[in-house]
Amino acid sequence: MEEKNLTRRTPTEIEAQKALLATDFTGYEGMTSDMLNVPFLKIAQTNSLAIDNRDDPNDSLDPGRIAGLRPGMFYNTQSGRSFKKEIRVIALFAKSSYLYYGDGLGNFKGEFSESQIAEMEKKGTLIRNEGAPGWHDKEKGKAFFAITFYCFLPDFPEEGILPLVAKSTALKHAKNWNSLSNGMTIKVGKEIRKAARFQLVWKIKTLADENDSGKWHNIGNKTGSGIEFVGNVFEPNFSSCLPALADAVRLVETMKDKQLNYASETKDESGIADDVNQFED
Repeated sequence: MEEKNLTRRTPTEIEAQKALLATDFTGYEGMTSDMLNVPFLKIAQTNSLAIDNRDDPNDSLDPGRIAGLRPGMFYNTQSGRSFKKEIRVIALFAKSSYLYYGDGLGNFKGEFSESQIAEMEKKGTLIRNEGAPGWHDKEKGKAFFAITFYCFLPDFPEEGILPLVAKSTALKHAKNWNSLSNGMTIKVGKEIRKAARFQLVWKIKTLADENDSGKWHNIGNKTGSGIEFVGNVFEPNFSSCLPALADAVRLVETMKDKQLNYASETKDESGIADDVNQFED
């Protein structure tokens, strides 16, 4: 009988393996958002450099373009994966801040608190816009108040946590979303209890809107909202995503404990950056 090719470990190797498994050191200690290329969940606009502009799908795709991506579709800025104009999400939590873009191409430069913005306005570094939300500076940079939702996609759990930034005309719909979430309850056995945000599943879809400056897509428009509650994670059709969701919830708790600024977006390596004017009235 032929002997099978087995990998045998020496006592020294066995002890080394035990030591490696016993340590809590992961190699990610001290990691901050400045050291990461953070993926974002974005909505493709007509002027987005990521959209597929080919007339013939058999033609070669320009660098930075995402195959099949059309205006109004959601996409992951890092993986380049595109979704439809309607997706299901779990908003793990939301935070508000002031986002500063350095030029008209939407090149993100930082995130500021309300007191920092007030101080910059006092010094004249930033000037409040007339007739439009936000501020600007002498170098054509712009600052906006924004609400960032940290989203988990139950139908695409492998995508991890994707921040979705709402600013300008999207703020009304973002605030409505927060209000709806805050009032939700779920039934556990015979008990009715207030739902945690990570227990609620929503369907968000993009709606077209336009003004004299052009046309854009958002999670709502002047006539309606694209946000709809569809269920909770304890329903049978969401059971397959629960392990990944549990990991995402633990990661969010770690982020909040360490006060990591996960919303520090940098311009995508592909050059993808949405125009900062896309949501302005």
